[in-house]
Amino acid sequence: IITIKTKTICVVINSTDFNVTFEELQNASLTQMLTIVREKEKVEGIEAFKTLVAVFQRMETEVQNDCLIVNGLYCFKMRIENEYLMWIPSKSKLADELLLKAHVDALHRGKHISLAMLSSNIRIIN
Repeated sequence: IITIKTKTICVVINSTDFNVTFEELQNASLTQMLTIVREKEKVEGIEAFKTLVAVFQRMETEVQNDCLIVNGLYCFKMRIENEYLMWIPSKSKLADELLLKAHVDALHRGKHISLAMLSSNIRIIN
């Protein structure tokens, strides 16, 4: 992390500390991605999702300026103390799959309702 005049610029370092490869996830649905992560990383529940997010975050070369690292994940601070939103890279397959699921869950009723269906713990931004 580099700090310049109170502005933090985050740079992601590609990490190989996962058993899951990015290539395995590229052509998979969200359900398949989670299954791959559960099997290869031996994690369950929310930890499987967090690991999936971490894999996609590590594939990015730049992170939003206002992010911070919380428990190994790039996150955005919320107004509530000790509350954070996980950053999902907007051009990732993971973002596509999460938005597709939200759109289907919203019964195809438009982008505003679809975005409202996303988990309150994540943030997909450009």
